[in-house]
Amino acid sequence: MLGQPIYRKSGGKKLTDAGERLLEAALSIMPIAELADQDIEEIKNKSKYLRVGGMPSLLMDDVPNISERMKIDAPSFGIDFIDTETNYGAAKAVLDNLCDLALVSEKIDIPGISLQKYRSARLHVLAQYSHPLAHEKTVPLHKIVAHPMIGVQGEHGASKLIDAELLRMKIKAKYSVVTHKTEIQASLVSRTSMGIAVMSASTAKRFSTIYPVRAVPIEGDWAIEDFYVCDRIDARLNKDARKFVEHLKQLFSPV
Repeated sequence: MLGQPIYRKSGGKKLTDAGERLLEAALSIMPIAELADQDIEEIKNKSKYLRVGGMPSLLMDDVPNISERMKIDAPSFGIDFIDTETNYGAAKAVLDNLCDLALVSEKIDIPGISLQKYRSARLHVLAQYSHPLAHEKTVPLHKIVAHPMIGVQGEHGASKLIDAELLRMKIKAKYSVVTHKTEIQASLVSRTSMGIAVMSASTAKRFSTIYPVRAVPIEGDWAIEDFYVCDRIDARLNKDARKFVEHLKQLFSPV
């Protein structure tokens, strides 16, 4: 076919017989080439850790259980934690191929990113044992805002949920201080009289095993937080990444 014209001299972009044959051959090769690319990518990533991005509190709460499960099938499996500080930063890191997957606590609207919800959970109040809210089974919003609060900057999903509900109800919270990490929130709740804190259920429960505090569920539909795993729409996830997502969905279930 070398040297043969593939377009007819007249009739615009119409293919010659040789051109038709070349097109058929190209179309038949493309799926094989894609499979070869995927195999090469699998080999390239086989010895690497799975790169999982997200905010530290979310990674600490959700990833260890998954890692333990995956090590049963693949003892050499490892995870590289990528601290992205924000939910948006986590999704952007996936898009920029800095992470294979990311965990986020809100819907992120970035073209090219795919989101799959893997769990839902109710927000909790973190309070010292001596605080009146620590003895409640559940707490409504109006009881929460009656007390001084220790806030966390708005990039956290929990902060966005309570801020949106306060705005909707036209209620103003009394924040003693606003920090940028849940670890500082929890420490201040346990060590000072500056106030209570609202945070994700798993994070609050984890801190309740570290500090002398109680985690109490918050009432209301607004207090349900959704969690998503995100990847690139055009990405071919390797075997470890696919298994990681499967375990996320199996381990966690919505409220």
